Amino acid sequence: MICDTTSINSPIEYGSIGINCKNLGTLSNDSGIFYLTVPNQFFNDSITFSRIGFQSKLIRIGDLIDKKSIKIILVPKNRELEEVLVLARGSKSKTKGNITRAKGIVLAISSGSVGSEVGTVIRLPRNPALIKDLNFHITGNRPDSAKFRFNIYSFNNVVGENLLNESIYFTIPGKYIGDFKVDLSKYHLTFSNDIFITVEPIAIYSKIVDPDQ
Repeated sequence: MICDTTSINSPIEYGSIGINCKNLGTLSNDSGIFYLTVPNQFFNDSITFSRIGFQSKLIRIGDLIDKKSIKIILVPKNRELEEVLVLARGSKSKTKGNITRAKGIVLAISSGSVGSEVGTVIRLPRNPALIKDLNFHITGNRPDSAKFRFNIYSFNNVVGENLLNESIYFTIPGKYIGDFKVDLSKYHLTFSNDIFITVEPIAIYSKIVDPDQ
């Protein structure tokens, strides 16, 4: 279980748990609970526990072996906001990213996709740019709703740190087809230079069908 250091009983939802440099990891659920099966060959590696707004914690896997339950305490991160200079002049609105609706660009989401991220590089000018919304087109959708997290990373030929100060979630309802817009205006996301944005599925909600009905 992952908890907030300010309150031992306060779970941290959707925390990231992953083994460094290995394609193995998971997320905690909305109660801070997580399950991760680690193969024997990784016992000498370390596992990272992280969440936006908290300091990451690195623990050697060998130190966690044979423990029936684990409580990980993360410390909140104090982050100074960058100063933004607002000039009294006209602004321009531009669409960045891929604007095609071609069906060849596919993101398949299933329960096995939880915790994985798919994204793209967005080229921004040196002057601060305000990100107003995230838009994409859904061409197919199973009758299950899904909850996602929106992430923004620094990018200088490689993906850097997460630039967000809080987690941004959105849910796509089941059977929804067509253009989908995530309003980001209330978060006041202002960045300059290149960034890497991703969409991360964190929960897949499946309808349970009663066979007797």
